[in-house]
Amino acid sequence: MKKYWKLLTAFVVALLASAMVMLAACATNYVGSYNLVSMKMEGAGMTVEYVAGQAYNGVTISADACTLEVREDNTWALTINLMGMSSDSEGTWSTNDDGALVLTESVSGEAIAATLDGSALVFSQSESGMTMTLTLNKI
Repeated sequence: MKKYWKLLTAFVVALLASAMVMLAACATNYVGSYNLVSMKMEGAGMTVEYVAGQAYNGVTISADACTLEVREDNTWALTINLMGMSSDSEGTWSTNDDGALVLTESVSGEAIAATLDGSALVFSQSESGMTMTLTLNKI
């Protein structure tokens, strides 16, 4: 009976070890296209949140008002077309020690990290008492 338990224990340990190797190999894959879910601004005692598909003051913001493409070659492109203003930016991406996605803009060299919340990328940046949070879903 002891031999049976030793064999079973060895099998379970081997199975767990192979599962851990497979999980490590399947690390978060950020590559793909993302669309706007919401944009939230907080500061000066007030909060404003825009959600894609909902109307605000007669204007409906579509999910494609903000699109991010994260490419396999470690580059990215962001296009924003919101309320008559448009902007394009690009750069390179990497992951930090925590596994978060870090986008570095090619012209300014500024970097911003995004955390993964389910299938959504969440970018949050604070400046001069104002916090802006941008949430994008993978398409």
